[in-house]
Amino acid sequence: MINKVFVFEVDGIRVTTPKAYRQEPSKEQVLNDIKEWFFENYHMWFAVKENGVETNLEDWQ
Repeated sequence: MINKVFVFEVDGIRVTTPKAYRQEPSKEQVLNDIKEWFFENYHMWFAVKENGVETNLEDWQ
């Protein structure tokens, strides 16, 4: 088995998780696996704050 550790860091907060592969993965495979891991385990959203009102970008029209 080939072991990799995925790392995500924002503002000094670091999260890691191990991932095992049967053979050496391609860069594309690792990127896809990191995206899948991240979005399965963490929720992220973006907003704009103007005049004290915060608007989620998904709701911005």
